Amino acid sequence: MTEILLRRIRRAAGKERWGRAFLQIAWTAGPVTYLGLQSGYYIAYGSAAPPNVFLYFAGYTLVAGVFALVARFLYNASRGESRDADSQALEFVFDALPQRVIEIRNLQLEELDPYGSKILGTKYLLENPRAGADALATAVWDLLGDAELAEGARRLEIYRSNGLHYRAREISESLEKLLDPHQ
Repeated sequence: MTEILLRRIRRAAGKERWGRAFLQIAWTAGPVTYLGLQSGYYIAYGSAAPPNVFLYFAGYTLVAGVFALVARFLYNASRGESRDADSQALEFVFDALPQRVIEIRNLQLEELDPYGSKILGTKYLLENPRAGADALATAVWDLLGDAELAEGARRLEIYRSNGLHYRAREISESLEKLLDPHQ
C-alpha cells in the first residue's frame, strides 16, 4: 500500500513542471497583483495604494497559488492515473479504428454477389487517399478485364501524380480508342 502511494506521488511530482508553476505564482503575486491593485485603487480612491495593502494582496495571491498547486498535485496523485488510463484507452480505440473499417468493408464484400463485390471492392480501393498507380490499374482490370487499358491507366496515373500533366494527357488521348469497346 505504501509503495503504491509513493509511486503515485512520484508520478504526480514528475508530471508537474515545478519551476514553471512557481514562476507563474511569483508572476501573479508580484507584478500582476501590483499593477492590478494600483490601477483599481487609483480608480476607486484617486491615489496609489499604500505598501501594506500591496503586501496583503501579494501574500493572499501567493498563498492561493500555493494551495492551487498543492490541490493540482494531490489530484494528479489520486486521480491522475485514471485520467491517463482513459487517455490510453481512447488512443487504443483511435489506433484500432482504421483496421476495424477495413474489416467491416471486407465483411460487406463477403455478403455481395461476385459482380457487386467487384464493384464495391473497386470503389473502396479507389477511395483510399494513398491509392497509387497500381491501385488504379487493378481497379481498371477488375472492372473491364482489359490488360492494355489497365497498364495505360497505371502509366497515366504515374505521370499525373508526378505533375507531368502534358504526358498524362497524351496517354489519356491514346487510351480513348481502347475505351470505345467498353462503352
